[in-house]
Amino acid sequence: MRVSSLVLVLFGAGGLAFSPVGSSPGRISLGQVANPNFKKPPLAVAVAKLYRKYNKTIPEGLANAVKRHSAKLPMNRMSNGTGTAAAIPGLDDVEYLTPISIGSPPQILPLDIDTGSSDLWVFSTMTPKSMVNGQTLYNPNASTTAKFMNGSSWWIFYGDGSDGRGSVYTDVVSFGNLSFPKQAVQVAEEVSASFTRDSSNSGLLGLGFSIGNTILPEAQPTFFDNINSSLELPVFTADLMHHAPGTYNFGYIDHTAYTGNISYSPVDESHSWWMFNMSGFAIGNETFHKVQLKSIADTGSSVMMMDTRLVKMYWAQVAGAKFSTDWWGYVYPCNATLPDLVLGTNTSHTQRDQPLRIPGALMEYGYADTKGQPGVCIGGLQDGPQFNLNIIGDTALKAAFVVHEKGPVGNSRIGFANKRVRL
Repeated sequence: MRVSSLVLVLFGAGGLAFSPVGSSPGRISLGQVANPNFKKPPLAVAVAKLYRKYNKTIPEGLANAVKRHSAKLPMNRMSNGTGTAAAIPGLDDVEYLTPISIGSPPQILPLDIDTGSSDLWVFSTMTPKSMVNGQTLYNPNASTTAKFMNGSSWWIFYGDGSDGRGSVYTDVVSFGNLSFPKQAVQVAEEVSASFTRDSSNSGLLGLGFSIGNTILPEAQPTFFDNINSSLELPVFTADLMHHAPGTYNFGYIDHTAYTGNISYSPVDESHSWWMFNMSGFAIGNETFHKVQLKSIADTGSSVMMMDTRLVKMYWAQVAGAKFSTDWWGYVYPCNATLPDLVLGTNTSHTQRDQPLRIPGALMEYGYADTKGQPGVCIGGLQDGPQFNLNIIGDTALKAAFVVHEKGPVGNSRIGFANKRVRL
């Protein structure tokens, strides 16, 4: 079936324009668009968010690093749009957002899609003006289909001290011609400065399992769970790109978007995350190490947090690489050539594993502070010993075509395939 074109264009904060959205019955293709106002957070801040996101205790050294780097960022609420954030320029990808339609008539909001969480929360007309900095706002009073969920509330807290909280409505949420009439929409009544700074991003759409939804007193289903029965296939795919907008497809698999075969693994559905087991790893063209690696695919993470042994072996291959307590992560000379990282992406005995190869050129996070350290870069692969699992973030996902398949209870699976990566 050919996907027809439906064009949605909106100019919001910073002149943000949304790309075409393709749709046909039972399937939809959502194109991302670059957020020109995004400033990648310091590594310590990004890592701390992951600790909190996965309910892990933040080490004292990391907490101190967060304080040092957060002190360089404007933490006051902003109302006049004049605040600035410290940028990590050059190497890092910008943030990519996806246009989502909420309400009747439709209100188009640019949201960050996150496979590692299960909430749909948005900036709104109920967000105090002092906490709004150019975001597109959802107005439930302007929607004829919005209904207040009396007694329901939500609160998301992140490791760097940022948070968001508020009340809940149900409303029509649509991707092209796929919609659900009573989707829970978490309306922000308070957000931290880190969210306020990102003027083009109006919230987050979680595509994890509904068990992780934070609405109280009763968790609500995610949008993907709600529309699953309306899809041609019970799947969505993530095709993120390096220095280019990617695509999320719902209801079908674009077989032209990857090379070779898709390697599938069963998913542990007891958490909100797409959790699965990898079969091992290799660094460059060296021997493949067979070891079970409990892992999570998370488009909401800009870095990879992986097994200590793997991380140490990887950075031992890079001359001059070392762990920096200031950045709370591995740094290396920017002129170094980074080796590829190869990951075994399934532990099934019913199919042949086709390992995922992540080019060394993707294994970076950005430039370090060059004051006194000229030419120092930050690694996109970091050590997470407290996690007891491996967070497969955007560093790896930009090299992969990822299939998320929601089957009957206990039968969901995730698939990975290689693709041509533009470096």
